[in-house]
Amino acid sequence: MSKTSSKRLKCSWLGASVCCVALGLSGCAYGLPIHNIPSQPRLKVLSPAPDRYVVRVQSDTPTEHQVAPDGRVQVDVPSLPRSCMVYALGIKIRKGVQPHKTKAIHLVRDGKTRKKLSLDDISSLPTDVDGYHLLPMKK
Repeated sequence: MSKTSSKRLKCSWLGASVCCVALGLSGCAYGLPIHNIPSQPRLKVLSPAPDRYVVRVQSDTPTEHQVAPDGRVQVDVPSLPRSCMVYALGIKIRKGVQPHKTKAIHLVRDGKTRKKLSLDDISSLPTDVDGYHLLPMKK
């Protein structure tokens, strides 16, 4: 083996060793999203027959809330499940579950889910003077 190829080989090994150490030290990171605080959002279902709807909250213990004939319903939303986001070398590998963006509130009519909402979706709805979030539904 010549001197130049021996130097190249040593440089290659040195470069590979530095890369392995750098990758080993950078590692992975986990990011746990914040919990949602248990809440009681108030909805007003805008429909010709709002009392035909039920609001179902998909959580560890699913609950159902019947919509009143005037369309109003107060929903008990517990802390929703969440999971970690995984980062490797600063790149997001797994998205995780964020409780505020999870579509855990289902509007059900005649046994079929008609609309799925997250807490963020509900907070973006317009409100009436009594503080109810207005939820228009198609027939």
